[in-house]
Amino acid sequence: MLVQQCAKFLYHFIVLDEELARRLQSEDLLQVMRDESSPAVSPARHSGSSITLITDEQYARSLAQQDIKSSMSQPDLSSQLKKQKLYELYPQADKSFLDEIFSTCG
Repeated sequence: MLVQQCAKFLYHFIVLDEELARRLQSEDLLQVMRDESSPAVSPARHSGSSITLITDEQYARSLAQQDIKSSMSQPDLSSQLKKQKLYELYPQADKSFLDEIFSTCG
């Protein structure tokens, strides 16, 4: 009984941690998008090298977008930890079965 209560508590804790991680990640994403929409350097200060400034900004934006895409495609740490904990709680169960349950229930 105590083990089941601990497992439920741990599961609840992991779910909350995952929600917090996702919220922080989305806030970081929003900040990057805000930074992209506002000019980092005033073009008036660099009027002689405006083409260089524009290409540098475009390059920086493309790098930021690639970074965002790669981070979104990788499973987040909380999901990995939750899966690992699921495997530890049910070592006798087939991992593909646990993966299916995990993808369905989160």
